[in-house]
Amino acid sequence: MRLTIGGKVLLGNLGMVALMCAAVLWVVRDLRRMDDLVELTVNAQEQIIRINKISDDVNEILYRGGIKVSMFQVGAFASSRDADEMTRSLRSRRAHRDSLLAEVSRSRFGQRPALKYGLDSLLIACRKLDLLFESVELHFERGQPGRAERTFGQLHEVDAELSRAMTSLQEHAQEDANVLLAAASRFREHLILRAGVVLAVLLAGMLAMVMYLNRTIKQATAGISNALSAVASGDFQQRVELVSKDEFSEIAEGLNATVERLGELDALKADFLSKVSHDLRTPIAAVKQAAELLNDGIPSPLKEDQKEILQIIRTNAKRLGNLINDLLDTARLEAGKLEIQPETTDLVAIIRRVAKSIAPLSMEKRLRITLKAAPDLPPAYADPNRMEQVLMNLLGNAVKFTPENGEIALSCEQEGAFLRCSVRDTGVGIPPEDLPRIFDKFHQVRMKRATKAKGTGLGLTIVKFLVEAHGGCVWAESTPGQGATFTFTVPVVDQPGEGENVRYAGTREEDLEVRPD
Repeated sequence: MRLTIGGKVLLGNLGMVALMCAAVLWVVRDLRRMDDLVELTVNAQEQIIRINKISDDVNEILYRGGIKVSMFQVGAFASSRDADEMTRSLRSRRAHRDSLLAEVSRSRFGQRPALKYGLDSLLIACRKLDLLFESVELHFERGQPGRAERTFGQLHEVDAELSRAMTSLQEHAQEDANVLLAAASRFREHLILRAGVVLAVLLAGMLAMVMYLNRTIKQATAGISNALSAVASGDFQQRVELVSKDEFSEIAEGLNATVERLGELDALKADFLSKVSHDLRTPIAAVKQAAELLNDGIPSPLKEDQKEILQIIRTNAKRLGNLINDLLDTARLEAGKLEIQPETTDLVAIIRRVAKSIAPLSMEKRLRITLKAAPDLPPAYADPNRMEQVLMNLLGNAVKFTPENGEIALSCEQEGAFLRCSVRDTGVGIPPEDLPRIFDKFHQVRMKRATKAKGTGLGLTIVKFLVEAHGGCVWAESTPGQGATFTFTVPVVDQPGEGENVRYAGTREEDLEVRPD
């Protein structure tokens, strides 16, 4: 089964939604329990207030009942109206007390076992008190003061029982309310902790999903990126291998097919260039040889206008010959057939020889060419012919792109196990956008200002191949309008003492060409 990136994202999102729903249900359940506990705590506070009011009613009943009995004892009622008023007042207090007791008993807090037992005990004590006062009143009304006195004498026992029941109820109610309040506080802390755990789990799940997708995408794109980088550098052998069966596998398959086709086309192109270039060398050589014969006056001397036309033929034949040689060298380099035969080489001598060979062009533009070489340089381990080709390309480009009365500075110094050579000019420079591709095949810099300098776009590519074939490296630095600097390195001779006869011990800086008057 092929699970696409979109499918993975969908499954991950569904998993996160399911996890979130479970977490929400868990939290909602806890919130309900929290609400219930808070509601019970609030109810407990309300019932404690009612219990305290019941205590006030009981005390008031004891006080007024005692006064009424005392008034019966001394016959102090002025009229039946006063007696009725006192009776109504006691009944009102008893009704209020009984109402409060009923409300507390019916409440959630009153249904708790400790409160229910205390309420029952208080209710029994209240009923005994009421019966006591009613019996005393009844005996007085019947004219039995002795029995009334004996019955009223039991008040202290009933009062003690009532006081115990009230005190116990108040203590248990307050204690139970404190327990509920502490439980609500603990549950609140647990709820906060659980909410934090839920949030942490959700964040961890999201992070895990993102990391998984990132890892999957990174693994897929890494192979594709490496293959594209290889193609950009001219390597058409690398292929993308993906284990996962998703959109990237389809891209990889298409890319592999494209790279394979590009490799075939590159091989065809290289073979075509090699064969065509090789076949063109013979007719170009014949054209150059015929031009030389005509220039030497064979078979007959030429007129001035004929010599000018002949010079155009010779120049373009030479240019075409150089282009063919560059194409052949590039084809050999890509095929790995260009031979490098390193030996002990005096690199400074090669620099001088190349500067001398290019002197006519530099003198025509009134350029100053200088060499700055460190004294006592060791010899390079390089192919002298290939090093001459490298320097000819670099110095030729410098002369080509440097305006009249400019300056070209060459330097050579030792850097560890390598010789470092630089060619710096005061020409037009290289735009920043072209600098990374300066060594690509057939790449030519587009100058903002018109220039007559043109080339094949292969010289620097050959330089890069040759320098790297020696184990060195080459790079370019430039500021547009201020010139460019090309630097390359080649290894020195490994064995100490070898090639000492070619050590350079010249001056710190010298002119390689005398400027014309």
